[in-house]
Amino acid sequence: MSNRQEPISPREKLMMADSIMEPDVLITIQKYLQDSSPEEIIQMLSANYKGFPQMINLIREWRTSVLGESPDIFDSMIKNHLSSLIKQNFDPHVVDKIFLEVNSRPLWIDEMIKTPEWQTLLYELSRKHTSRLLTYSTTRISQLNLQKSNKSELANITSSTVFSVFINSFTDLLLEILKLTSETSVKNNQTDEQFNKLLSALKHLCCEDQNTFVCSLAILNNLIEEPDGKPLKRIIQELVNEVKDKDRTIWKMILGTSSISKYPVVYRSIFNTLTGNHTTPGDVIKLYNLYRKADHPPLDFLRIPQFIEALIRDLFDHTSTINDRIEERVYLLAISILITLVRSICKNQLSIISYSDQELSKMKEAIRFPIASVGILKWIKGALSNKTYTLSLVIILAQLQFINEIICRHPCQHPEVFEILRQLLFLSIDVDISDSFKIKKLVVDSMIELMKAGYVIPIIKFFESSSLDRALLRYFVNQLLEIIEPPFSNVFFEEFSVFLRKIISIEANSIKQKLIPFLQICLESPDTPQEQKNEFQEIFKEFENISSQIKK
Repeated sequence: MSNRQEPISPREKLMMADSIMEPDVLITIQKYLQDSSPEEIIQMLSANYKGFPQMINLIREWRTSVLGESPDIFDSMIKNHLSSLIKQNFDPHVVDKIFLEVNSRPLWIDEMIKTPEWQTLLYELSRKHTSRLLTYSTTRISQLNLQKSNKSELANITSSTVFSVFINSFTDLLLEILKLTSETSVKNNQTDEQFNKLLSALKHLCCEDQNTFVCSLAILNNLIEEPDGKPLKRIIQELVNEVKDKDRTIWKMILGTSSISKYPVVYRSIFNTLTGNHTTPGDVIKLYNLYRKADHPPLDFLRIPQFIEALIRDLFDHTSTINDRIEERVYLLAISILITLVRSICKNQLSIISYSDQELSKMKEAIRFPIASVGILKWIKGALSNKTYTLSLVIILAQLQFINEIICRHPCQHPEVFEILRQLLFLSIDVDISDSFKIKKLVVDSMIELMKAGYVIPIIKFFESSSLDRALLRYFVNQLLEIIEPPFSNVFFEEFSVFLRKIISIEANSIKQKLIPFLQICLESPDTPQEQKNEFQEIFKEFENISSQIKK
């Protein structure tokens, strides 16, 4: 039995309410004239005319002229109400009858796929219903690439609609990410925001269900083998991170899309670690013996981030009780001498005092390896949260030296470094007041170094909203004003201007020595956009008003 729907007849179309308002009404009239008289058509059109669109436009004019309401508000309200009605009453069979009735696409569909509100509606409907019209619409949106400024909407399309739509959307998002990372030589907060937005859309698209996830991994794993494919590893790791906590059995799919399945022993050992979230002596020995051989399996299998994390946890975490097969675990991390030294220090809270400068220098040398620096950060974080761990001025100063070294070498670890520095600022340490303030100033210095390295907006927001000691806040502002100068990105300027106004309102006199020269430089600099100059002028006036009130 055929599932093809019968087209709607011309008579049925003319009998609909407000049929005269339909875009294709002339075509319908021409068809019906073949079997009917003009008088009958006129009677049908007039009898079924309700004038709903005209009534809505009249109400819109009343609200604008009487209430002074913006027309956009009413338009948005109507669109939202229509979207709600369509979602409640949508019938794919009725829609397909309309779609099949015309030889070409409906005239109104082209307008819908150009309007963001209707695009969103089409996406939502396509996830719940199967329809020729919806398939056509989502495919057209993907093909025409109508959302270059809002790629995240493309992530709402999944394989449940049509596979070609998913592939087009996946390709489009992936190319945009690669283009962004290849063209940007200097990292900034605006680039980070754009990258994170695209990455979030890609994760949503690929991790919606098992079909899209496996397909994405298979494509990416094949592309990695290409000469320029190494940057795609980051994408794979992000997709894996998105799903790994939802279902441990997903590791079978993840490993199955790579070439690790050609090495059964490696596959089982890695799989056991990933699904159990820890290493076992048996698996460690098997991997150690395999990778000791000259013709060992590819090292990439050991570089799965979650596997490395399990090894780091066993070697560095102060709560770890694993004391056997240490050498084998260290060997698998491939930097055995430096890792052994770092681990011995991290496991002994007195070691920073008792170890020689030469040994601590070796530890700093180890920081150049991301694995070692991650282990050191884990040790510092554990020490700060462990009430039984003895913290002193000497230990914290040494930890800050390690942190500053990590800031310079490993941009990807900046968020974790920032969290540790935040903890240190609010940490209660058994030292005298002068030493305590000295430690906090050094922590602020590290935050300034973090800003110099490109991690800016989160730190500005932190000082804007935190309840820190005012002396410490003054110190931060004065240090900050010394290192920044135009031009400023719009993202930074927006946050910084809000922060500066707040500081002026409470510490105008304390920061004027640095503030006035800074504002003068910004106002005179040709690199400062006029809009920002106007804002700085307003800030300067606020500063003068507050200063004059204080003098009085």
